Amino acid sequence: MSWQLMVGIALAGVLGTLCRWGIALLPWWGTSFPWATLAVNLLGSFCAGVFWAWAQGRLPQLLPWLPVVFVGFLGAFTTFSTCMLDSANLLLAGRPIRFLLYALLQGGGGISCVIGGILLGRWLAS
Repeated sequence: MSWQLMVGIALAGVLGTLCRWGIALLPWWGTSFPWATLAVNLLGSFCAGVFWAWAQGRLPQLLPWLPVVFVGFLGAFTTFSTCMLDSANLLLAGRPIRFLLYALLQGGGGISCVIGGILLGRWLAS
């Protein structure tokens, strides 16, 4: 791995972290449901699908740099460990309906967003 790629991943990771933190600070989320974590995971899933399909179809020269986007930015932006902690906390707090809703929205919403992103990315690449 080149030092340029490592620096790119590191800088993208900083940017992804700051974007995630900024979204979590938005005042409308409330505290009764982990909306901010859900939002960044769904948005990150959608962006992963779009960028992956778009790069595959239109920007093959960027394929070696995809780790900057996926490992760096999206790896820091999306919040799987936070998602799992939020899920456990809902369950341990005796909120099984909210836990199930959250798990379904994260899993089903995430895969739906990736597929939607891939379809959009392919359309953009065509």
